[in-house]
Amino acid sequence: SVSCSTQSLIVRFDSPEISDQAGFEFTTVESRSITEIIECNAEVVYDGNRYAQISAQLPGIVAEVHKDFGDTIEPGEALVTIMSTHLGAAKASYLQATTSVSFWELNQARETSLLDRGVSTEKDLFEAEVRLAESRISLSEAEQALLSFGLTMKQIEELNRSDDTSARYVVKAPFSGIVVDRFATIGEACDSSKPLFAVADVSRMWALIDVPESNLRHIQVGQPVVFRVEGLPGEPVAGHITWVSSQLNPQTRTLQARANLDNTKGLLRAHMFAKASISVRDRQRSLVVPEASVQWEGCCNVVFVKTSETVYEPRKVHLGIATGTVYEVLSGVEEGEEVVTQGSFLLKTEILKGSIGAGCCEVDPGS
Repeated sequence: SVSCSTQSLIVRFDSPEISDQAGFEFTTVESRSITEIIECNAEVVYDGNRYAQISAQLPGIVAEVHKDFGDTIEPGEALVTIMSTHLGAAKASYLQATTSVSFWELNQARETSLLDRGVSTEKDLFEAEVRLAESRISLSEAEQALLSFGLTMKQIEELNRSDDTSARYVVKAPFSGIVVDRFATIGEACDSSKPLFAVADVSRMWALIDVPESNLRHIQVGQPVVFRVEGLPGEPVAGHITWVSSQLNPQTRTLQARANLDNTKGLLRAHMFAKASISVRDRQRSLVVPEASVQWEGCCNVVFVKTSETVYEPRKVHLGIATGTVYEVLSGVEEGEEVVTQGSFLLKTEILKGSIGAGCCEVDPGS
């Protein structure tokens, strides 16, 4: 309140013995290194950069399944073999386009030779060159179709030598990890809309942290965080904030942040719940007072500064963080001043009584 006059008051006892009898205890305002911790809920999930749902590149029928739940995989290892008429048709189109290019290359060379000898016409040569260009475009389209189906350039070059139009193709693992889900069943139809496997590198996990809206201004990338996972008592896991969302969840009114967690021991599992302790300010020196010394008097937070053996001065204080034992004080007191801890509530009741003229000790306006 702009009309608050608390700081103009002084509590004065008749003698030092009265404060002794009241059992007052004191502490000195000091500067101390403190850490501000924010507690949030979190969930362990797979690392999104090392997790993949593997689907068929084109429609077909599952012919063989090579891996199962929990199997370890390496990059390029076969997961499933699929029979697809689409692949057979694409191979045939490629071989046909290759043959067409060869034919029109020979024809173009022939027409050039005949024109040089005056036997052919420029019209015939021009037609051969157009057909050659068209066949090369068709070959490029057929090659791109095979590449999109997962074939490599080496496999496509081998196709030229073998004339293989087999409809079988293999879906391979994109990186090392384990199979965390299997949906493939022999004889079942498949296409690109339905995953066949889910694979993940579980040596590193993500923790998704739900930060309350009231703490948004404190969270930033790089802050250390410790997770206490419900399923792993006594096994705290450390990490750092690597990403902070730019939007709130409209239902929960929380902001999502993320940390990377080392999981080389394999103890973490996806969808475990955890408590995240984020150090938003670490070891910063600030003025502090014990929590017991701070009283809310209806308008503001106050502490009682001992100015003599019988005189106590209420000071408005602007508080920062609370650590559980002390408050950071941003303004209102100076380092080295002595404040009341035990007995501060009694002094608060005295200034409240004094404001209505019923105090049991003397409460005067400050001079």
